[in-house]
Amino acid sequence: MQAAESPSKSVLCGRLRVSRNGGQMILLFVGAVLGEIKRFSGSEVVLGSGLSATLAERVVDALSAEVAVIDFEGNVVMTNAAWERFARENAASKSHDLGVGANYFEACRSACGEGADNAKEALKGVTELLSGSRPDFYLEYPCHSPTKRRWFVMHATRFDSPSIGAVLLHIDITDRKLVEERLYEQEERFRFALENSPVVVFNQDRELRYTWINSPVLDWAEQEYIGRTDADIVGGVEAERLTAIKRAVLESGVGTRVEVTVTFKGEARYFDLNVAPLRDDVGAIIGITCACTDITTMKRVAAERERLIEELGNAERELTKRNLELEALNKEKTQWLGMAAHDLRSPLSAIIANCYLLMEESTSTGGELSAALNSIQYSSQFMLELLDDVLDISAIETGNERFGYELTDIRLVIEEAVALSRPIADRKSTHIEVRYPERMPALTLDRRKMTQVFLNVIGNAIKFSQTCANVQITVVDESTNVLVSVRDNGPGIPLDELESIFMPFQRGCRHSAERGTGLGLAISKRIVERHGGRIWAENAIDGGAAFYLSLPRQIKDSSPVHSTHPEASVRMA
Repeated sequence: MQAAESPSKSVLCGRLRVSRNGGQMILLFVGAVLGEIKRFSGSEVVLGSGLSATLAERVVDALSAEVAVIDFEGNVVMTNAAWERFARENAASKSHDLGVGANYFEACRSACGEGADNAKEALKGVTELLSGSRPDFYLEYPCHSPTKRRWFVMHATRFDSPSIGAVLLHIDITDRKLVEERLYEQEERFRFALENSPVVVFNQDRELRYTWINSPVLDWAEQEYIGRTDADIVGGVEAERLTAIKRAVLESGVGTRVEVTVTFKGEARYFDLNVAPLRDDVGAIIGITCACTDITTMKRVAAERERLIEELGNAERELTKRNLELEALNKEKTQWLGMAAHDLRSPLSAIIANCYLLMEESTSTGGELSAALNSIQYSSQFMLELLDDVLDISAIETGNERFGYELTDIRLVIEEAVALSRPIADRKSTHIEVRYPERMPALTLDRRKMTQVFLNVIGNAIKFSQTCANVQITVVDESTNVLVSVRDNGPGIPLDELESIFMPFQRGCRHSAERGTGLGLAISKRIVERHGGRIWAENAIDGGAAFYLSLPRQIKDSSPVHSTHPEASVRMA
């Protein structure tokens, strides 16, 4: 509801605006306020000692509330400075002038717009007040200006006088309303947080009776708790422990945080309970406030995790035990194979030697005997090679094989292996092409063992290549190692055998007319690993298989070993 005064009535000059009999009304109003009226009858107002009309004017004019006095017809007969200032700042039209001489009822009836409903309510209330049907009237209403939000409360009091109808007080409550708005916003945020929080919040009085509880997550019904204690709700030992915890906070005034167990409907639930003293405005403890979080799921997950960790630890210990047993059995097997191979090698060597003697004596005999002796000699030689391989892998796996590491030019090792492989390559008209970098580093390795590795890998490439094929050997000097690749143009290796071919006695599905023991690549793998390197196989995109050996440089001398033939980077064999 808005009120305003025309510009002609806006200058107060520090004085009250009053009607013709306004002085009497001022004295009457201020005297009533200060309790200084001794007698009032007709046109005479007799005040107590020390109160003059001038003082009365100043008192009313100094009030922060907007004050107006109306008669029984609704005519404004007196206003104070605050009322006039409000009307001036509100800048309403003349039709709504509420200065001295204006009619309050008419202003209310002509009100329109946002404040129309409040004006009608004010008209009704003040009319009832003047008719004697109610002793006073109270109304809160907004009265916003174009630049500011404002709220006021109007309090109308009826005077028991034939000339004064009522006193209207308009008090600015904007600050209070703004505070209430902020409090409401904070309350809404707090309510929203509580409703969506897994935390149960509640208060209990000094007798530990529940006075308030918020528990939307757990669906604890408020009526099941209010006015009751833990002994009533939970009972038993759990209630005794809860009561002891809360009683200690009441007595000490110091909060605490504990983990408690409470049984609901036969199910044990775990809670993280926070208890703090609840104090009144003078600091006296009037109860406790609590917050508890249901950590049952977390506890169960933690227990399951501990159980799984324990099971995993047991499984790891059992696996370690079985691995140790298998290692012991494998070592025993390897030692037995080594002893058996060693014991078989001597008689087998004797068989081969006697076979050579018989072959020399049978030169004049028939062809059947000579063929039989050749077959015996061939099979015996193969068995001897197999026993040598078994002895080699047995010695490596048992740790009995000694490696003699020395700084070596790997070019010399590869050339030696190529030279030893040439007879096999010549039988299949296979060319061996070797590519070296211009500068070769020296590697720390066992030359004899590494020559055996390259013999195995190059021999495999020749064995599985087609006739008149080309075996490519490429050496690359990388930053921390030397990479050697040996590639053939054979049928390739099945994907599921790229790793298993390095296991003992695994010959794979690649077919070749050449015989083999199935131990060459297994021995090569173990030798390379003893050098700190790695060996693996891949299938080339355009066919064939490629074996890669990666050997660490481990250079003792910082100067590189130069090629003995720097002018030629490609050698043919």
